Amino acid sequence: MKRTKEDALITKENILNKGLALFVKHGYSTTTMEDILSSLNLTKGAFYGHFLHKEDLLKQILEREFRFISEMVTHEFVSSKDEKSLFHDLLQKVINNFYENKRFRNVIELTWFKVGIDVCTKIMADKTTFNEYFIEEVNTILNRAQKHKLLKPKVHPYTTALQITAMITGIYRLYFVTHEQFKHKETALSMVNGFVESTFI
Repeated sequence: MKRTKEDALITKENILNKGLALFVKHGYSTTTMEDILSSLNLTKGAFYGHFLHKEDLLKQILEREFRFISEMVTHEFVSSKDEKSLFHDLLQKVINNFYENKRFRNVIELTWFKVGIDVCTKIMADKTTFNEYFIEEVNTILNRAQKHKLLKPKVHPYTTALQITAMITGIYRLYFVTHEQFKHKETALSMVNGFVESTFI
């Protein structure tokens, strides 16, 4: 039976998801091509029809997630809400996504704890690009808020954008390394809500 483009997309998505699960469970370096093919009951030809090699699988797993989070963030940035509501809702969405989206959480765990130093360079470049984008967009929101006299005295937009990016990154990391304190979403939401209130009048 001839396979359709839809079949091919489903197969590729399945490989991406299974590859991510294997990398998180066993670590990227120790997961072999045989592990991937065996877990998916795939032939080499079926795999190589979608990916060049294991490294390409990792690359596409990360690209899919960075694209997803970028689109989610961009959608919030273009809303017509006032700056405080926009800032608040953006942070809520970022935290909710981390706690409710297991696939995204798996990618964060993979990139921080499950890859060797030899593959970190590209990952760090992708993370840096996204973080710089996030910082600049938040800075834009806060500069607008400052012009509208919505920020508390002595709040500096760019420094504040750096602070909230560091806070979110810290929450992500502490979820894994200090899980008992950060296992509940409400803890993280309380932190970012407090940050909003300390920033805006």
